[in-house]
Amino acid sequence: MQVNMDKQKINVNKNIVKGSNVIWIEQDVLVPDTKPDVMKIIKVDECVNITSTEVAEGSIRISGNITYYIMYIADSGKIRGINISYPFVKVLEGKEIMPDMKLRILPIVRNIIYSLPNERKISLKSEIIFRYKLMEIGEIELLKKIEDSKDMQFKISKDSFINIHESKEDTLDASEDIMLPDTQAGIKDILRVTTNIVNTEYKVSYNKILLKGEIGVTIIYTTNTEQQEITKYITNIPFTGMLEFSNIQDNNKFDVDYNIKNFEISVDTSNDTGKMLNINAEVSADATMYEEKEIEYINDFYSIDKELNYKQNDVSIIKNKQLINKIVTLTDNIGIVPDGARMLDSNIDISNVTNKVSGGNVYVNGNVKVNVMYDILDGNKIENKVYDMLIDTTIPIPKDIDEKYVNVSIDLLNHNISINNNSVEANSEVEIQIEIYNAENIDEINDIKFENLNEELFDNMNIYIVKKGDTLWKIAKKYKTSVDKIAQTNMIVDPDKIDIGQKLLIIR
Repeated sequence: MQVNMDKQKINVNKNIVKGSNVIWIEQDVLVPDTKPDVMKIIKVDECVNITSTEVAEGSIRISGNITYYIMYIADSGKIRGINISYPFVKVLEGKEIMPDMKLRILPIVRNIIYSLPNERKISLKSEIIFRYKLMEIGEIELLKKIEDSKDMQFKISKDSFINIHESKEDTLDASEDIMLPDTQAGIKDILRVTTNIVNTEYKVSYNKILLKGEIGVTIIYTTNTEQQEITKYITNIPFTGMLEFSNIQDNNKFDVDYNIKNFEISVDTSNDTGKMLNINAEVSADATMYEEKEIEYINDFYSIDKELNYKQNDVSIIKNKQLINKIVTLTDNIGIVPDGARMLDSNIDISNVTNKVSGGNVYVNGNVKVNVMYDILDGNKIENKVYDMLIDTTIPIPKDIDEKYVNVSIDLLNHNISINNNSVEANSEVEIQIEIYNAENIDEINDIKFENLNEELFDNMNIYIVKKGDTLWKIAKKYKTSVDKIAQTNMIVDPDKIDIGQKLLIIR
């Protein structure tokens, strides 16, 4: 006889696939006609922006742009800069990658090799790590009730689930024309630009979420004054947007991921002061609406007087996640510079810091690269030095967790580099964020049928000796009786506590 069931459907994260591909990208840069010859390259920085992705079986196709910021000494002896962008298309490979998985990807520039074949050509070779995380979102059905359940025994579980409702994506405009303040000298050449997403927030309004944030922009440039000094300008470019969802409830939460999709900066040549900047930028916003929900469901069941046949599908899901944050402060005197050195620029590179999950710990270690650019002898000589600061820290996490369910992100919160009495002093804060996904197998039950029980296969009385891994539930299910009956017969106070080797009288 077919049995009717009452089920609850929820959308969950069924699987997580993590990986990374290291890709080398080569590019020859021809010096623009408006720029003087290159005598010596001082420094090369680059920024990678991903404009689109396509997930297929076993691969991820990515398209984007690489912007190179090249600082060099010209034939006049002055410092000049070139910033130029090139498109790229690459394919990342991974065995577990499947279509329709939700993708998040992070490009990290780990190494830049450059050479100067001649004064009008610069050859670049970049090592870029593309780290990705894919999530398989799918529907599962939890068994809530079985009709005609007389003489049936049920094991009820109550667990917290992340129920994923809906995901939306959009591209937000972050373009702006900026006039430098009166206190800031005009721009001759842009030498380096760094960007990051800051000050993000969202507000819920009816069935929409209003997104708000800023692109933090730091510009290193040479001034258009006679001295052509190197200076810095810091600003924030705002962006806003709105995503519409279906039936937002008070208990819904949102996970929003931002990515700078495109960033172009140039000096407005129509303004002869060199103080007008044209910034064209786009930010992609990927928002997921979910709720953390406690659900009671039937975890196991059997009938005392009938045989049950049913289809069982064992599904692995991510039920919920745990967050661990740690801030590591690094302080050190990292090097010595010559007398009269004046710092022009500094930045910190954490791309060589790695993490490993093992034995109930996350180990984070590696060299933090501190780049310091300074001049000496009143600007007649420019030096760019790279110093190392070691980070080595251990963060305990629950044991016996598969590495694929632990996601570690390492970010630079802030830094301060200074030169005092010929000593380079570095102070920085690194934030380590650990997401631990709690994975569990859930049995999906379908097509339950009652059939007559062959009573001859079961004795009315048995003596059972408890073995390792036994529970009263498993024993009762085996002998077609109930947990309460076994507990009463054997005067067991706590049904959850039985001892290996204990003899139990089983009466049906």
